[in-house]
Amino acid sequence: MKISENFHQRNLLQVDQDKHIGTNKQIKECTNLFPDVPIKVDLSPEGIAQYRKTIQENTPDQEEEKEYRILINDSFTSINYSMELSARVNEINDKKGSASVADRAKSILEAYASLYAEIVEGHENGTRNMFTESYENRPLTKEEELEKLDEAFEHYANTFEKWIQLEQEHSMEVEKEIVRVYKKYGIKKLESTAHAYMQAIRAKEENPEQIPPNISELILNAGRQFLSNVSSLKSINHKSVMDIVSAINIW
Repeated sequence: MKISENFHQRNLLQVDQDKHIGTNKQIKECTNLFPDVPIKVDLSPEGIAQYRKTIQENTPDQEEEKEYRILINDSFTSINYSMELSARVNEINDKKGSASVADRAKSILEAYASLYAEIVEGHENGTRNMFTESYENRPLTKEEELEKLDEAFEHYANTFEKWIQLEQEHSMEVEKEIVRVYKKYGIKKLESTAHAYMQAIRAKEENPEQIPPNISELILNAGRQFLSNVSSLKSINHKSVMDIVSAINIW
């Protein structure tokens, strides 16, 4: 290893560590004499390779760090609030069976309220310990979780109205296609099959005139009403929040 100093425009002073003793002492003394003079350390390729190896061996990567945190904290959990809300909505709709648009809109509010209660209860009794999805993996506060849930609820409500529009458009396209095929081939059996199929579709449909044009805003307003009412509760749990939801009419 050679250590050289650039004393402005003077000759380079080279110190060979293999031939001289007290190299570090010499460097310190030179630094004190010339504090404004930068010191350059020239490493051999072998030295650079060894340095990199040492750094890699003593620096845990992100996955190792995450695994370590899991080992020391078995309650380590992260959550995608949009996916969690969507899964809860689907679960509620499945229990309702063939639900109307109004019922499905109410399911969004019910799912939101259910998750809201879980977050608040979990933080108050110390059983909930959700972590951020970033590398720092720190626990989320109750307020941070509720904020993320609000964002997921708002996104779902805004998307729901578009879904309903697409469903209605799809039903109309299916009916047109069935009529087109029947007229083209004139098959009696196809006529009865098409008629039965369309009856089944219409039985599940609502009159478009009975569906308000501003579904998303109505759902969001119901969410705001829920938050206003839940703020007056002395104790927040699943039953208390669902009692509030049952009293809210979306339309």
